[in-house]
Amino acid sequence: MNCRGMVVLADGYSKDWVATIDGKRAPLYPAYAIVRGVVVDRGHHQIDLRYRPMSVYVGGTLTGVSLLAVWLIWLLLARHRGRSGHGLPGRSSHGLLRQLRRRRHFLRPGIQLGQD
Repeated sequence: MNCRGMVVLADGYSKDWVATIDGKRAPLYPAYAIVRGVVVDRGHHQIDLRYRPMSVYVGGTLTGVSLLAVWLIWLLLARHRGRSGHGLPGRSSHGLLRQLRRRRHFLRPGIQLGQD
């Protein structure tokens, strides 16, 4: 450019765009209320525009936290399962076996529960 001016781009304006001129961050303005523009001094410059939506960072953070929570729950259940032989807290498999023996129902291949 021969003088200071504004480079106007035909893309839509959004606050999620980040502009740099010659490696230095520059403010981005809504030109004509719908497109984006960046003020540039006289001379040749390299303008870099990148779209950095905050929603992507928030979504990535929430996804990471959720995956970490699921992994921790799985880890706790696996440790509990290793100690007690089952994965459900508060339930005992010993009581079920006692109850089945009292009723004389034995688990054998080919025989279903409830048959004598």
